[in-house]
Amino acid sequence: MKRLVITLPQFRDIYNGEAMRALTRLLEQTFQRIKVDETKGQTEITGDHTVTAEDSLLLVDTTSGNVTITLPTVARWMIDGKLSFEVKKMVDANRVRVVPGGSDTIDGYPDVLIYVKNTALNFRAIDGGWAIV
Repeated sequence: MKRLVITLPQFRDIYNGEAMRALTRLLEQTFQRIKVDETKGQTEITGDHTVTAEDSLLLVDTTSGNVTITLPTVARWMIDGKLSFEVKKMVDANRVRVVPGGSDTIDGYPDVLIYVKNTALNFRAIDGGWAIV
């Protein structure tokens, strides 16, 4: 788990040192209680997948063959309260094909192909389709 570290500037010459130390302790205690779940919304996939509202980052392993990611319609996605998500190809072999749902397009195209390892594309729902941002 990553830890958030905040360093406050030294204000001893300007402010009461004890008050600043107390504030620093309070901030450290508060931030220690904050836990970041880096895997929330992260989905590792090895086969065809339909994007859901729970998906934020799709890590696609194409070792076993080509993978097709199907996007929901923009209307459905916006009803679910989401605006964007990311697809990342994790290995060299094969390709990832991203296709929009319904009659939507991706930047005016019927699909997007990803061939290069570690390529990540962020898809954003816009009026009338999807955009790569």
